[in-house]
Amino acid sequence: MPVLTLIALAAAAPVPLPACTHGPERRFLRLKQVPPGAVAAMGMTMAEKGEPFQATDALTRPALPRSRFVSAVQRGCRLTLSYEQGGIAHRWSRIVLIQGRTGWTVGG
Repeated sequence: MPVLTLIALAAAAPVPLPACTHGPERRFLRLKQVPPGAVAAMGMTMAEKGEPFQATDALTRPALPRSRFVSAVQRGCRLTLSYEQGGIAHRWSRIVLIQGRTGWTVGG
């Protein structure tokens, strides 16, 4: 196999994340502190805690995200993220993300 092909294959392969540890619980009070890739795995944009977001179904500022970060807790490979979600009924939601070898996925 030509060297360039091997280089291209190596560049395209996902980089494995370091193995998560079952150390002490970690709390995140700001969105920017959450491990990279976790929020992206949710498939939505999210405002930082305290920042404006689209809290109702009246789209007065359509460019705002429809959800806003509240807090997150990581225990081992599990990250539980709490957030506010706007729309017809404002609600508080929680989602669990699982850290795997190649990134974060929504888990149970």
